[in-house]
Amino acid sequence: MQINVSNVAVEYDGTPVIYQADFVIHENEKIALIGRNGCGKTTLLKVLTGEVECQKGEDDAPYGVFTSGNPVIGFLKQTS
Repeated sequence: MQINVSNVAVEYDGTPVIYQADFVIHENEKIALIGRNGCGKTTLLKVLTGEVECQKGEDDAPYGVFTSGNPVIGFLKQTS
C-alpha cells in the first residue's frame, strides 16, 4: 500500500493554500499534520480523501494523489 502525492496545489479564491506538495506515505507509516490555523492541514486531508479536488502545480509533471493497494485514510473532522 502506498499513497503518492505529486505536484499538488490547492487555492481558494485565488489564494494558494497548498503549493506543489510532493510526498509519499508507505505501508504501515502513520503521519501527523501540525501547523498554525489556516495553513492547509484540513485541506490536505480533504485532498487525500477526495473531498477537495487538487490543481496542478507549476511544472509539467503529472499531478494528483496516486494510490497502490487498498489504503485506508481516516481522520476525525473538526467541528465549529
